[in-house]
Amino acid sequence: MCITDITQVNGPRWQQHRKLTTPPFNEKNNQLVWGASLQQTDLMAQKFIEASPVTTTRQIVLNLALNVLCKAGLGISDNFANQPDQGQLSYSRCLVETGEGLFKGNLPRTFWTKEYAEADRLLPIYLNSTIQNERQNVELGIKEDDGSLMSVLIRESSKAGKDGLTHSEIRGNLWVRPNVNIFP
Repeated sequence: MCITDITQVNGPRWQQHRKLTTPPFNEKNNQLVWGASLQQTDLMAQKFIEASPVTTTRQIVLNLALNVLCKAGLGISDNFANQPDQGQLSYSRCLVETGEGLFKGNLPRTFWTKEYAEADRLLPIYLNSTIQNERQNVELGIKEDDGSLMSVLIRESSKAGKDGLTHSEIRGNLWVRPNVNIFP
């Protein structure tokens, strides 16, 4: 997925990105992260009790972190207990596939796994749809700022007018920020 984000710009454009991507990291977002963390931890504990004995925690902890990031980054709540379906990849599964396979995007497509190729195809669709819905909600005054990275980026960019982030830049910053932090 081709992205433009704060890590790919310099000079005045970097300063503008920095100015617009810093506001989401505030007390309101911290409360959102902690609330989502507590909710997901409770659901994880229930999962451990139901699945006794637990033989692996990797996927469970990854789901917890991903669900917290989706809430704080995109304003999307996902139930910890939701298991990926066998059909089309879910939004969160696309994030996992593209995050775990960051280096695959630089390889020829013949080396991509089926799941990575599908995630690479679907993630821009999911991100574009989420951004568009949030923009419409903001423009129509339907939704208050929920403190998520996406919500704040869109609001700050709207306030900045012509100096705001483009759709592509918002998408890039939404994708790169969470993945840089969670995936090695």
